[in-house]
Amino acid sequence: MQKQKGVSTLVGIIIIVVVAVVLFGGVFAYQYFTAQTQPVVQNQQVQNNQTAGWKTYTNTQYGFDVKYPPILTVSEIQESIAFANLSAINSQGSGIAFSVVKGNVLELKTPALANLEDKGEITIGGYSAKKVFRPLGPTNRTTGTILYYVSGKDISIMYQLYTSDFHKISESDMDIILSTFKFTK
Repeated sequence: MQKQKGVSTLVGIIIIVVVAVVLFGGVFAYQYFTAQTQPVVQNQQVQNNQTAGWKTYTNTQYGFDVKYPPILTVSEIQESIAFANLSAINSQGSGIAFSVVKGNVLELKTPALANLEDKGEITIGGYSAKKVFRPLGPTNRTTGTILYYVSGKDISIMYQLYTSDFHKISESDMDIILSTFKFTK
Protein backbone atom coordinates (compact mmCIF):
# COMPACT_ATOMS: atom_id res chain seq x y z
CA MET A 1 0.00 0.00 0.00
CA GLN A 2 2.79 2.39 0.85
CA LYS A 3 4.26 1.84 -2.61
CA GLN A 4 1.05 3.00 -4.28
CA LYS A 5 0.98 6.17 -2.16
CA GLY A 6 4.57 7.02 -3.27
CA VAL A 7 3.68 6.51 -6.91
CA SER A 8 0.54 8.65 -6.53
CA THR A 9 2.56 11.48 -4.99
CA LEU A 10 5.11 11.30 -7.82
CA VAL A 11 2.36 11.29 -10.46
CA GLY A 12 0.71 14.26 -8.70
CA ILE A 13 3.94 16.24 -8.68
CA ILE A 14 4.54 15.48 -12.39
CA ILE A 15 1.01 16.63 -13.25
CA ILE A 16 1.49 19.88 -11.28
CA VAL A 17 4.83 20.56 -13.03
CA VAL A 18 3.35 19.86 -16.49
CA VAL A 19 0.37 22.16 -15.82
CA ALA A 20 2.71 24.91 -14.55
CA VAL A 21 4.93 24.62 -17.65
CA VAL A 22 1.91 24.74 -19.99
CA LEU A 23 0.47 27.79 -18.17
CA PHE A 24 3.84 29.58 -18.15
CA GLY A 25 4.35 28.79 -21.83
CA GLY A 26 0.87 30.04 -22.69
CA VAL A 27 1.37 33.32 -20.81
CA PHE A 28 4.79 33.79 -22.41
CA ALA A 29 3.45 33.07 -25.91
CA TYR A 30 0.53 35.46 -25.41
CA GLN A 31 2.83 38.27 -24.26
CA TYR A 32 5.33 37.59 -27.04
CA PHE A 33 2.80 37.63 -29.88
CA THR A 34 0.84 40.56 -28.43
CA ALA A 35 4.03 42.60 -28.05
CA GLN A 36 4.99 41.82 -31.66
CA THR A 37 1.83 43.37 -33.10
CA GLN A 38 1.43 46.47 -30.92
CA PRO A 39 4.67 48.39 -31.76
CA VAL A 40 3.88 48.36 -35.49
CA VAL A 41 0.68 50.33 -34.89
CA GLN A 42 2.37 52.63 -32.38
CA ASN A 43 5.34 53.31 -34.71
CA GLN A 44 2.99 54.17 -37.59
CA GLN A 45 1.04 56.55 -35.34
CA VAL A 46 4.29 58.18 -34.18
CA GLN A 47 5.47 58.51 -37.80
CA ASN A 48 2.15 60.08 -38.86
CA ASN A 49 2.40 62.59 -35.98
CA GLN A 50 6.02 63.39 -36.78
CA THR A 51 5.42 63.85 -40.52
CA ALA A 52 2.22 65.91 -40.16
CA GLY A 53 2.66 69.03 -42.26
CA TRP A 54 5.51 67.55 -44.30
CA LYS A 55 5.54 67.74 -48.09
CA THR A 56 5.66 64.73 -50.43
CA TYR A 57 8.09 64.52 -53.35
CA THR A 58 7.35 62.08 -56.20
CA ASN A 59 9.91 61.08 -58.81
CA THR A 60 8.44 59.02 -61.63
CA GLN A 61 11.81 58.54 -63.36
CA TYR A 62 13.40 56.78 -60.37
CA GLY A 63 10.05 55.50 -59.10
CA PHE A 64 9.74 56.71 -55.51
CA ASP A 65 7.78 58.97 -53.15
CA VAL A 66 9.26 60.47 -50.01
CA LYS A 67 8.03 62.87 -47.34
CA TYR A 68 10.32 65.67 -46.20
CA PRO A 69 10.20 68.61 -43.76
CA PRO A 70 8.86 71.86 -45.24
CA ILE A 71 12.10 73.71 -44.36
CA LEU A 72 13.75 71.81 -47.24
CA THR A 73 13.53 72.82 -50.90
CA VAL A 74 13.77 70.18 -53.65
CA SER A 75 16.07 70.75 -56.63
CA GLU A 76 16.54 68.32 -59.51
CA ILE A 77 20.12 68.72 -60.69
CA GLN A 78 21.21 66.51 -63.59
CA GLU A 79 20.92 62.93 -62.31
CA SER A 80 20.29 63.78 -58.65
CA ILE A 81 17.59 65.20 -56.43
CA ALA A 82 18.76 67.51 -53.64
CA PHE A 83 16.69 68.32 -50.56
CA ALA A 84 18.24 71.51 -49.16
CA ASN A 85 17.58 74.07 -46.46
CA LEU A 86 18.18 77.16 -48.60
CA SER A 87 17.87 79.53 -45.64
CA ALA A 88 20.91 77.83 -44.08
CA ILE A 89 23.24 78.59 -47.00
CA ASN A 90 25.79 81.08 -45.75
CA SER A 91 29.55 81.51 -45.47
CA GLN A 92 29.81 78.15 -43.69
CA GLY A 93 29.03 76.24 -46.89
CA SER A 94 26.18 74.37 -48.51
CA GLY A 95 22.81 73.93 -46.85
CA ILE A 96 22.13 70.52 -48.38
CA ALA A 97 20.42 68.07 -46.08
CA PHE A 98 20.26 64.95 -48.24
CA SER A 99 20.26 63.89 -51.88
CA VAL A 100 19.13 60.94 -53.97
CA VAL A 101 21.08 59.74 -57.02
CA LYS A 102 20.69 56.89 -59.48
CA GLY A 103 23.32 54.15 -59.16
CA ASN A 104 25.70 52.91 -56.51
CA VAL A 105 27.94 55.71 -55.25
CA LEU A 106 29.76 53.14 -53.10
CA GLU A 107 31.33 51.70 -56.28
CA LEU A 108 32.93 55.02 -57.25
CA LYS A 109 36.69 54.84 -56.82
CA THR A 110 37.43 58.33 -55.51
CA PRO A 111 39.50 59.60 -52.57
CA ALA A 112 36.29 61.16 -51.18
CA LEU A 113 34.92 57.64 -50.62
CA ALA A 114 38.01 56.29 -48.87
CA ASN A 115 37.82 55.16 -45.24
CA LEU A 116 34.16 54.15 -45.30
CA GLU A 117 32.86 52.58 -42.10
CA ASP A 118 30.28 49.83 -42.60
CA LYS A 119 27.16 50.50 -40.50
CA GLY A 120 25.25 47.40 -41.57
CA GLU A 121 21.98 46.91 -43.43
CA ILE A 122 18.68 48.75 -43.01
CA THR A 123 15.36 48.60 -44.86
CA ILE A 124 14.22 51.53 -47.01
CA GLY A 125 10.86 51.29 -48.74
CA GLY A 126 10.78 47.53 -48.24
CA TYR A 127 14.23 47.00 -49.82
CA SER A 128 17.52 46.15 -48.16
CA ALA A 129 20.01 49.04 -48.11
CA LYS A 130 23.67 49.12 -47.17
CA LYS A 131 24.57 51.92 -44.74
CA VAL A 132 28.09 53.34 -44.52
CA PHE A 133 29.65 56.37 -42.84
CA ARG A 134 32.40 58.53 -44.33
CA PRO A 135 33.98 60.64 -41.57
CA LEU A 136 34.89 64.23 -42.37
CA GLY A 137 38.47 63.61 -41.34
CA PRO A 138 40.76 61.07 -39.64
CA THR A 139 40.32 62.69 -36.23
CA ASN A 140 36.68 63.77 -36.60
CA ARG A 141 34.31 60.81 -36.17
CA THR A 142 31.16 62.83 -35.39
CA THR A 143 30.69 64.64 -38.69
CA GLY A 144 30.69 63.38 -42.24
CA THR A 145 28.41 61.72 -44.76
CA ILE A 146 26.08 58.77 -44.26
CA LEU A 147 25.52 56.86 -47.50
CA TYR A 148 22.75 54.37 -48.19
CA TYR A 149 22.62 52.14 -51.26
CA VAL A 150 19.28 50.47 -52.06
CA SER A 151 20.48 47.64 -54.30
CA GLY A 152 17.02 46.44 -55.33
CA LYS A 153 16.29 49.88 -56.80
CA ASP A 154 19.85 50.98 -57.77
CA ILE A 155 19.49 54.24 -55.85
CA SER A 156 21.91 55.92 -53.44
CA ILE A 157 20.89 58.33 -50.70
CA MET A 158 23.49 60.65 -49.15
CA TYR A 159 23.00 62.54 -45.90
CA GLN A 160 25.39 65.13 -44.49
CA LEU A 161 25.79 64.58 -40.73
CA TYR A 162 27.02 67.54 -38.68
CA THR A 163 27.12 68.08 -34.94
CA SER A 164 25.73 71.64 -35.19
CA ASP A 165 22.16 72.50 -36.13
CA PHE A 166 23.42 74.14 -39.35
CA HIS A 167 21.42 71.83 -41.58
CA LYS A 168 18.38 71.89 -39.31
CA ILE A 169 17.90 68.15 -39.81
CA SER A 170 19.09 65.53 -37.34
CA GLU A 171 19.98 61.88 -37.85
CA SER A 172 16.70 60.91 -36.17
CA ASP A 173 14.86 63.21 -38.63
CA MET A 174 16.68 61.41 -41.45
CA ASP A 175 15.53 58.05 -40.05
CA ILE A 176 11.94 59.34 -40.19
CA ILE A 177 12.44 60.59 -43.77
CA LEU A 178 13.87 57.19 -44.78
CA SER A 179 10.86 55.48 -43.19
CA THR A 180 8.56 57.40 -45.57
CA PHE A 181 10.28 56.20 -48.78
CA LYS A 182 7.88 54.26 -50.98
CA PHE A 183 9.00 52.77 -54.27
CA THR A 184 6.36 53.04 -56.97
CA LYS A 185 7.89 50.95 -59.74
